[in-house]
Amino acid sequence: MWTISEPGASQIRLHFECLQLASDDLATIGGYDKVILLDKFDNKLGEYGDYDGTNYQDFWTDWYTGDTLKVKLVTDSSRTDYGFKIDKTEIRPDKSISNNSLAESDHPYANNFVDTWTVSEPDASQIRLHFEYIQLASDDAATIGGYDKVILLDKFDNKLKTYGDYDGINYQDFWTDWYTGDTLKVKLVTDGSRTDYGFKIDRVKTRVSEINNFSESVDTKDSNTAESTEVQYGDTDAGGNKILTTTKLTSSANFSAFGQSVILVAKVDTPSQGTEEPFGTVTFIDGTKSIGVVDVSSGQATLETPSLSSGSHSITARYSGDINFKPSTSSPFTLTVKEQTNTGMAKSSSKDQFSSEQLNSSEEKSSTEQNSAVKKIIVIISENPLVSGLILLVISIILQKKYFPPPKSK
Repeated sequence: MWTISEPGASQIRLHFECLQLASDDLATIGGYDKVILLDKFDNKLGEYGDYDGTNYQDFWTDWYTGDTLKVKLVTDSSRTDYGFKIDKTEIRPDKSISNNSLAESDHPYANNFVDTWTVSEPDASQIRLHFEYIQLASDDAATIGGYDKVILLDKFDNKLKTYGDYDGINYQDFWTDWYTGDTLKVKLVTDGSRTDYGFKIDRVKTRVSEINNFSESVDTKDSNTAESTEVQYGDTDAGGNKILTTTKLTSSANFSAFGQSVILVAKVDTPSQGTEEPFGTVTFIDGTKSIGVVDVSSGQATLETPSLSSGSHSITARYSGDINFKPSTSSPFTLTVKEQTNTGMAKSSSKDQFSSEQLNSSEEKSSTEQNSAVKKIIVIISENPLVSGLILLVISIILQKKYFPPPKSK
């Protein structure tokens, strides 16, 4: 066994000029020649060898945590070969690099490695991070939970999110969720099976709570420059501007009876379907008067209207906007509320009453006209004796026939 030590190093790897190991004629289980890498405590880190033999030239091992590696040659009794030669070592004095980023792993990162980076923005009420990339290796052994992972923690080391998978991951250019507080910790945990390129965090966003407002800032760092840019509340697209929205208003009906509710739905649309949805509120307005304020959920807000007065109403929906999206107002929607049915009945009753009054008035007029005619006849009779005599004669004849009929013949 050979021991290679670099005091003070936090990580170490070896360079093989050559590694030639014989094949195993008997193919006994695990009986082939092999070179094993161990840490200073004799924990196994890696192994080279195969039943068919190996012939590797000019390669580096993975990075391993610590300042010491041990190299152990184990051979069987079947065949022999040239062996190996290690001609160089490489070390990392620090656990990670972060001189041109907010948090960044080594590339590639080491096996059996654990380290934590802290990103803090004092006085922030919410915070999130932007990953330029995360590339983590798959797990050859597929041990439970043994894959490489990046873990997000809050300032009290409570776990918020884990990135990693048995098949490895390769994520590019994405934001984490928003988290409450002014500090996030990023923890890299690797197993001993394989390694990959690692991760880099290049931006952070914060929300600072004020009396009834939010302001948002972005801290950006890349390989060429380190700069901090203050942007206004809601500026989130690539150019630091809010994203446009359109609000559409629909109704369950265009007409309703007085006292009957109507369901109004305001949908907030954005030009691109990203990972974020608009939030905030929608104010439903009747003319100039607010009739309800509803939170936006899944891109829309729904209001069951209160009782509106009869007549025509011009309804609009006004979206408030949020951190990412601009406000917008829908086109007016006309809702007509009809009067109650009993009002119509009252009108009908009034009309019937009017007709009855007209009829009674006609009857009274006719009776008056008849009385006037009778009076005129009486005046004519009284002023003309001949006419009155004739009338009396006629009346006497009628009475005689009625009360004194002639005797019946036998």
